[in-house]
Amino acid sequence: MTQRDRTYGYGDGVLSMSMLTTSTKCGYQYRMKYVEKKSSSKTFSYFIAGNLVHYSIDDVLSGDVPNDYKSLHTALTERLHHHFREKFDQELLSEVLYAVDAVNALKLKAIGEYGKHTKAIERTNVWKNNYQQKADAIRKKLEKEQERFEHFYIFKKPIDVIFDQASRCIKNFAKLHSIYMHENPAHQVISEYRIPEGVTLYDEPFSGSIDRLVIDEDGNYHVADYKTGFGQWSVNSVANSDQFNWYAYAINKVFGVEPKSIAVWDLNKGEITQHQLTKRDTETFLRRTFEYIKEHRFRQQAVDNTIDVIPKDMGFNSPCNYCEFLNDPDPQVRCPYRTNYEEVA
Repeated sequence: MTQRDRTYGYGDGVLSMSMLTTSTKCGYQYRMKYVEKKSSSKTFSYFIAGNLVHYSIDDVLSGDVPNDYKSLHTALTERLHHHFREKFDQELLSEVLYAVDAVNALKLKAIGEYGKHTKAIERTNVWKNNYQQKADAIRKKLEKEQERFEHFYIFKKPIDVIFDQASRCIKNFAKLHSIYMHENPAHQVISEYRIPEGVTLYDEPFSGSIDRLVIDEDGNYHVADYKTGFGQWSVNSVANSDQFNWYAYAINKVFGVEPKSIAVWDLNKGEITQHQLTKRDTETFLRRTFEYIKEHRFRQQAVDNTIDVIPKDMGFNSPCNYCEFLNDPDPQVRCPYRTNYEEVA
């Protein structure tokens, strides 16, 4: 298993695409993470779910992989429980499993009583009140344990919700992967491919890890990234993603060929969005990245000035909505530029 999600960056002097974009979007985040190497006491709940899912998938794909859905789902669930116990503890895991199962059972019962259409259920006040009251009663069992882990979430997501989200992603991955391997049995899947040292972009050393690198029967490369959040992905957004285009560029540098496709595996929804790469995609990415690097080099000349670049866009996509230093209880790392900022739930 790689350590890519457990540490910031890849070492002094080596850039990742996330480091570069952070540098150009918010100087304060960049300064805290990569210059002063400080971490916040807060972590987004979906970051925790995402990490647990990535670790579990990599554990299973790195060994003898069962390609049938049931066996794969069982193996993934076992690893998810293992990593959850590492993150929290055994006693809490039992409580969480009880709460998740009980709440899901209530939901199924409500569906049977009030109909199968989700929106119709949500509009039924009787169901909402009945479900919410019982769900709240179950979650009160977690309050004492939850207090010990309050610093693990920032959008007020209880621990059982984090686990439920991770479990859903694991289930969807098992379905997608088992179907993929059934349809493409000759494809070689490499989990967490680490881009080797020596790959540069405009003379800057870069590194990174690719969630899923596939080599098909014709020797073509296909790049995929697992997403566990609630973002919306389209073919256009995949095509314009700096992250995916950097992966494609790196594969070309390492193996001498362009990947045939780049894709998002949306594990929260159980969907795959794939884009067939073109030369124009790469050219656009290189022009945009060159501007990023010029700005990054300018800031590196005077590291103290990095804090001058603070995001102006305060909408849903504002970097402030994904900043662990926002409203942090520790004054040593708390962002001084956005005080009392209300995060978007």
